Amino acid sequence: GGAFGGFIGYFFILLLMVPFHAKRQYRQHRALRNETTMLLSEQGINFKSESGESKLQWSDIHKWKCRKDIYLLYITSNMFHIVPSRVLCNKSHFSKLLVDNVGPKKV
Repeated sequence: GGAFGGFIGYFFILLLMVPFHAKRQYRQHRALRNETTMLLSEQGINFKSESGESKLQWSDIHKWKCRKDIYLLYITSNMFHIVPSRVLCNKSHFSKLLVDNVGPKKV
């Protein structure tokens, strides 16, 4: 009985609460909706929008993952930058920069 209730509670949080909070955070964070440009360099990645500028050094990236249509650049175990692959002119070049400067992608 108790284990089943815990199981249901876990999936309630995972499937309903997490997406709800993520959508709410996105709506509240106006800067996330601004167009952002990305410049790659030997030192790292510069992100720039009308809200400001951020410089991400290669050494600041803890790990990276690549899915079908996005790259996730982790700066901690649960915080990451999202780079949609559709914005990249050359995905293989970006992947090579990540491998050379951060290491192989994590599964």
